[in-house]
Amino acid sequence: MNGMRAVPLILTFAMLIPPAFGDRIAEARLSSDKQEHDPVFIYERVPGSFFVENIGADPFRIANIKSTCACTTAIRTKGTVAPGERAEIQYEMESAAPLRRSVSIFVETNPPLEEPLRFIASGTWKPMVEVDDSSLTIHAHFGDAFSHTVPLQAAEGVGALRILDATTRQDWVELELARAGDTSLPELVIRSRGPIQPGSHKLGVDVSFEANVAGKQSLRFNVEVQSDFSINPAPLTIQLNPESPRTTVEFVVRSKRGERFVI
Repeated sequence: MNGMRAVPLILTFAMLIPPAFGDRIAEARLSSDKQEHDPVFIYERVPGSFFVENIGADPFRIANIKSTCACTTAIRTKGTVAPGERAEIQYEMESAAPLRRSVSIFVETNPPLEEPLRFIASGTWKPMVEVDDSSLTIHAHFGDAFSHTVPLQAAEGVGALRILDATTRQDWVELELARAGDTSLPELVIRSRGPIQPGSHKLGVDVSFEANVAGKQSLRFNVEVQSDFSINPAPLTIQLNPESPRTTVEFVVRSKRGERFVI
């Protein structure tokens, strides 16, 4: 080629490879990080919502929403959130028991945030069936069967309430719903089936009702059984000796009333 020697030409290409999607960090904030809801009755659903705002330069997708309680469900109204936009997170809370509850809702994105966003929703559920606190303690004497009457009342604002049934898992008592004059709700009568050992005993009663919804409310009673006698020491500890056919235990029985008695 006219005396010229061919020289190979080497070209170097610089390939710009974008960073992996998972290497980026999303930037977001909540419109508010907590909400205290007004009190409602048990079985009522409490709706709420909050917003997740994209404050970064790249879009992200809301990948997951997790709640710390199965009583709360949450959904998102938008999957991908562009810079400067925001997505609404809607949720519902409920409870079948009278209590105050706080639930954390965590929002995760893709690309991920440095740490998930946390929203706290709190609510209070009121009982539909009310019982005077003094009725929740039952006093009895050892050796005597007892009968305890508990007036049931509808909480203010419930409206029409009908008591359907009362049940318990404890087999040492029986229950009855008895009408008391012209009152709208029956009285709960708790009777022991026989003598109960001295001490403090827990009693759970489930009251089924029908109002704007059908439901069940648990009542917790404390049964205090007093004895006219005291035993010292209490509790008794018996040491068994496998090599001895007989074990002797010494204790003292005293009358709390100072009266004579026969064992």
